[in-house]
Amino acid sequence: MKKVLLIAFSYKKNTIGSVRLNGLAKYLPEYGWEPTILTVKREEDHNPHQRIIETEFQDLLEKWKKTFKFKENQPIKSQLSEGKLRKKTNTVDFFLKLWSDIFAYPDQEKNWYKPALKAGQKLLKNEHFDAIISSSKPVTSHLIANDLKKEFGVPFIADMRDLWTQNHFYSFSRVRKFFDARLEKKILNNADAIITVSEPLKGKLAINFPKKDIYVVTNGFDPDKTSLEVEPENKFGITFTGTIYPERNDTETLFKALNELVKEGKIDTDDFEINFYGKHMKDMIGDCVQEYNLGSVVNINSLIPRKKAIQKQCSSQLLLLFDWTECEEKGIYTGKIFEYLAAQRPILAVGPCKDVVSQLLMETRAGVHLSTKDEIKDQIGNYYQEYKANGKIEYRGLAGEIEKYSQKGMAEKFANVLETISLQ
Repeated sequence: MKKVLLIAFSYKKNTIGSVRLNGLAKYLPEYGWEPTILTVKREEDHNPHQRIIETEFQDLLEKWKKTFKFKENQPIKSQLSEGKLRKKTNTVDFFLKLWSDIFAYPDQEKNWYKPALKAGQKLLKNEHFDAIISSSKPVTSHLIANDLKKEFGVPFIADMRDLWTQNHFYSFSRVRKFFDARLEKKILNNADAIITVSEPLKGKLAINFPKKDIYVVTNGFDPDKTSLEVEPENKFGITFTGTIYPERNDTETLFKALNELVKEGKIDTDDFEINFYGKHMKDMIGDCVQEYNLGSVVNINSLIPRKKAIQKQCSSQLLLLFDWTECEEKGIYTGKIFEYLAAQRPILAVGPCKDVVSQLLMETRAGVHLSTKDEIKDQIGNYYQEYKANGKIEYRGLAGEIEKYSQKGMAEKFANVLETISLQ
């Protein structure tokens, strides 16, 4: 079996990045690649069957907090705003941005570079590896892989889960972007292949790196954690689990549609409910629910454990997904879409811009993407009629198409790229 070093800062963090990396490490051995994971030391337990090399790491922002006697569990901005600069918001923002531009270059995780590089060097001096995969963010992972390649000649793949200077949310100054772009070209031009998560993002990368081999490998769901053997609930229930981003998700259009459906008598509130589970959910949607008189059908719940969230998903008639409101975010999947695929219940995606999520739902027939209030009204009305006639909503997902978005399928695609670069 060939060996690959996976440089993954986020491996043990509870993020969408960690889901991708954990799935990759879990399923790569099925395709002839044994991973060793180089990551940050954290308290969480890990799979005893996986080989994980942990290193020390001191977060840059936390280090500065200690140096200047700030409270560790409170954002610096709020602490500055409480002090002498409380009336000078623009001044506070300016200095925080300046700090980020200068001292957090190339990213806030820069302090991981030295301990991780040292651990990687020790590993490669004593063992043979056929390839390296570095995954960002943080981009510091790619710096480590690049230096290990230069020293030991091991080919590496740069896994761009998020884009670097081409990121839609890139917020640094022009001066910082100049240095970032120069470093990005230096690192990615030295990579043997680049992987990203969607065709639109591949298109962006191809503009800056026209001569590089760029591949698309989407995120995926774990096939070992697929739908539970549970019957859909008796009510016409819609479930949302996760996080709502007010500036990036349109919840109001959905509530307008539901309000009209109830007013017009097209939905009976006695057998309909919509359940929200997540952090700060009342702050996110409470006012909107009240404004549209939906308190009798909308249940706002706090965050629940992942296992329980999966149970709620699998027993729901429909799963609610809020897609991005900005069409500039073309090519960015929501992480929730893959988790919902595993639940094997119809997905109701809401958002003004139809992009990769809409395409995925059409390919898999796992749900629908709705952009306008009228589309939402019509589709929920049709689903409700189906529920009244049959007692449930039929799941019409295509198993073969959905399997393409599993972590096994993801690992197979990575393995194919690994085989390609190891033979060069």
